[in-house]
Amino acid sequence: MTHLTERLDAWRERRQREREIANITPEEIADYGLSRAEFRDLALMPSEQIARMGTMARVNGLAPERLDDDRALQIAAALTCAHCHEQRRCRDAIRDGATREDTDFCPNAETYRMLAAE
Repeated sequence: MTHLTERLDAWRERRQREREIANITPEEIADYGLSRAEFRDLALMPSEQIARMGTMARVNGLAPERLDDDRALQIAAALTCAHCHEQRRCRDAIRDGATREDTDFCPNAETYRMLAAE
């Protein structure tokens, strides 16, 4: 029953976020340089997925704080992650203690590596 409760809680949380997103003005979204769809994709990213972005950055040699220091870079990486079709593979790789060589499937891996090399 716990799994069902967790799923229902996640569904409720997502519905609440969707209502909040619907109330955001186009001007507020424009401040980020995003379309409404892009803003929605980022706002609805699960916290677990956002945490994986930081882990993947670290595995590829980049301090996750580097993403925090550059809003445009953070948004670009997050959009790439939000649209990634390798979510399960990413989750499994991190769970299994992925090394840099194990993350070539990640569409952000090369960006993380290039930034780490700077």
